[in-house]
Amino acid sequence: MAKSAQTGSDGSFFVENLIDGAALDKNQTSWLSSSPSVETPGTYYVQVAAYACDFSAGPEWSATAAIVKAPPPPPPAPAPPPTPKGILVVRGWNGYDNTTPPLSKVRLGQLITIELKATLRAQSAMSEDGLFCTLTRSGNFCRAYGGKALTYIVTRVSTNMIVRGKVTFSAEYRNPATKQRQTVATKRLQVLPRKT
Repeated sequence: MAKSAQTGSDGSFFVENLIDGAALDKNQTSWLSSSPSVETPGTYYVQVAAYACDFSAGPEWSATAAIVKAPPPPPPAPAPPPTPKGILVVRGWNGYDNTTPPLSKVRLGQLITIELKATLRAQSAMSEDGLFCTLTRSGNFCRAYGGKALTYIVTRVSTNMIVRGKVTFSAEYRNPATKQRQTVATKRLQVLPRKT
């Protein structure tokens, strides 16, 4: 066995290219190299020399066979990070602090906060790749979450936010592996009629 297919005038591989070899028994039809060199990916060349039983003639060399050892397959890609999970909590806001228990109904013009309640791990993921989004009549309007903004948003319920009698907020995660947006939590609130 050699690392090059080049042979000399007698048909044998050049000595400097030899990797391994062995004398086979009379009826032996296979051979396994134990050379550590063949563990390296690449192309190796093999030939067999035949002699007369009494060694009165030979060697006669077989055609050279090429053996390709492929590199190992690459490790599987790591699984994409899971989508964080949580819930959105909406409360009234007086300009300084939350002033109400969690709301399920709001009024036009009301000042509110929207906060994502989630595990620390989910909060950390959202701080890097999170968005707060508000559904408007012209589509979703999103703002950065976490390290690029506060972990909650303050907004006032406007006419543009009322779609079919409700306002809708969501938290979205921009998955860094798949580059896709995934919804973490959604909150829909009924809009009460104006007080008269």
